[in-house]
Amino acid sequence: MEYLKSETSKVTIIHIGDKPRYIPDRYKTKVSQWNIVGGFESDESRDNHAIDTCTHFIATDFNSSDKRVSGTQKNILNCLSKRKTKIDK
Repeated sequence: MEYLKSETSKVTIIHIGDKPRYIPDRYKTKVSQWNIVGGFESDESRDNHAIDTCTHFIATDFNSSDKRVSGTQKNILNCLSKRKTKIDK
C-alpha cells in the first residue's frame, strides 16, 4: 500500500467490519481517491468478493506446508482458476 499510495488512484481496499485496520495517510497521495469497501463479516466473504471483482492480484504464500494449505494459497489458486492476472513485483 505504501508504494501504491503515490502511484495510482485505481485501488480498492476490501475489509471486514466498519473500517480497515490500516489505511495509508491521504496527505499528498492518491489514497483519497481509493475505493474502500467494508462491512464483511468473515474472511471468506471478504475474500470471495475481492476475487470475484478483481482483475489482478498480489499474493505470496509462506504458511503452507505438506500438511496444511493456507488460506492465502487457497485464494491464489482461486484467482488463477478464474484467470486473474498475478502481479509479481
